[in-house]
Amino acid sequence: MRTWAFLDWCFFGAASVRAGMLGGCLRVLRYPYAVMRDLARGEINLRAMSLVYTTLLSLIPLLAFSFAILKIFGGRRDLEPIVYELFRPVGGAAAQELTARVVQFASHVSSGVVGSVGLALLAWTLVGTIKKVEDSFNIYGMATAYSLVDVLKKVGPNLTRQAVMDTLNSLSETDNPFMFSGIPIKNTA
Repeated sequence: MRTWAFLDWCFFGAASVRAGMLGGCLRVLRYPYAVMRDLARGEINLRAMSLVYTTLLSLIPLLAFSFAILKIFGGRRDLEPIVYELFRPVGGAAAQELTARVVQFASHVSSGVVGSVGLALLAWTLVGTIKKVEDSFNIYGMATAYSLVDVLKKVGPNLTRQAVMDTLNSLSETDNPFMFSGIPIKNTA
């Protein structure tokens, strides 16, 4: 554990924000290091399983929504060969039986209800997937935390509300390693 803490300090600490060759190398190497660290801790596998689960969960509403749209436009029979190809690995007679049951179920349900629920669930799983991807990278959180630490360093030992507010009101940060170079973080009163 102390080794990971030391490497975190090396790649994400004060040495990585300095100018020059060493700082540039540390900033470039922090990404492969973070991947290796997360692999060793098992976090990448957990995130990958979460994305797979969410993706599979989004297939059901997508199919329901597709069936509802095709039923509205009379194209339900066009989907039958696609469903059969999905079930073909099961076997000839079983695939035909499963295809017939799915198509029969699709023809008996209300397309308005299934379409609405399918669209709502599809939107929910889409937002969940995007959130999981964003949480995996979490660049915004890192940039915000870096700026907070920078403000606290500038405040110094006078850690009062007024000193923090004065520092925030005059903030002009250009060395945040999580922002594109040349984009300053400014705050004015």
